[in-house]
Amino acid sequence: MPTRNVNLTTELDRFVLKKVKSGRYENASEVVRAALRTLEREEQQYEAKLVALRAAIDEGDASGVAKGDAFARVRETLKLSTALPPTLAQRTR
Repeated sequence: MPTRNVNLTTELDRFVLKKVKSGRYENASEVVRAALRTLEREEQQYEAKLVALRAAIDEGDASGVAKGDAFARVRETLKLSTALPPTLAQRTR
């Protein structure tokens, strides 16, 4: 198994220690692996939602119901907001 050295904030270090002390995890590596699995799952869900939203926009656009450039504006807004969700580090600040 590859090894990585990771620097944690004091808050994250306390969180990891708390999880290990709770007995739910054997060590810090287990806590970090669980956190990364959660992050991976969240990002997959986020991407799936974007795909579904884009498909719904395309379907609505193709329906001919909306006039003007309403869907073009939605697409532009979607492009501006499609940055990945906050990283784990940003969420803990």
